[in-house]
Amino acid sequence: MAQKVELNRFKNYMLMVNRSVGSELFRNLYASVDGEETDILRDGILSCAYFVSSVLFHCKLIDDLHTTVRGLEANLQRSGWKKIEEPKVGSVLIWEPTEFPDGGIRRHAGFYIGDAEAISNRTDQRVPKVHSMNFETEGKYRATEAIYWHENFDEADS
Repeated sequence: MAQKVELNRFKNYMLMVNRSVGSELFRNLYASVDGEETDILRDGILSCAYFVSSVLFHCKLIDDLHTTVRGLEANLQRSGWKKIEEPKVGSVLIWEPTEFPDGGIRRHAGFYIGDAEAISNRTDQRVPKVHSMNFETEGKYRATEAIYWHENFDEADS
């Protein structure tokens, strides 16, 4: 008789988020730009949306990969993710725009892991890292603009 196997989606999702720390997997993505091969993530400088969308896509929680926070957020909204007021472990966080040394103004995305901590791709280290939720301990306070929670995780939260 065949066994019934049912994956624990939330547990596997959180394992993937937590085990991504330090990984260079999300550092590069090549595309043809005006006919020239280009690393559109600039060796990890622009990898936050790609990191988040890669985890979500792998876990079948969104339907495509993204390299911009705008594209990621649009996909979250059409894939069953809803805005919530307070973060829960596993929430997707979107931080407000801030100016970078190169003059670019960018939003940021990552995952809430509990105890006022998050994991996101750190521009300075070019890999996902654990940090305070609003970057207070890093000396660069950055407010969250939106917090998203997936309806499939309601059971995991109870």
